[in-house]
Amino acid sequence: MSLLKDSNSRLPQTDEGNPEQEMWLFWNQVDGREKTGLYDAYQSVIKELNLPIMETRIMDSKRFRKETDDTGSYVFRSSLLPAEPQLMKATKMDLFVEEFLKITHL
Repeated sequence: MSLLKDSNSRLPQTDEGNPEQEMWLFWNQVDGREKTGLYDAYQSVIKELNLPIMETRIMDSKRFRKETDDTGSYVFRSSLLPAEPQLMKATKMDLFVEEFLKITHL
């Protein structure tokens, strides 16, 4: 976390000299079966350090790790094709993208 805190002050300047650049943390591959307060404890420390962190957590999904199943009926990790709606909801990627767009003002 100290790396991120230090990195935010050293972000490269754009040609326009945009001083509004920030580096945000986010949770990735969160196990939905975990019911411990571990994530919340880390989240609390991160907020105490005034590090920006996204509220949405990308959930772990075994299907997320695959390109296709045996039938070839879906493609999730594709830059050309949209992801299947049920996989977007299972991983909460749809919520993550919405939050990202709000943060970046897009």
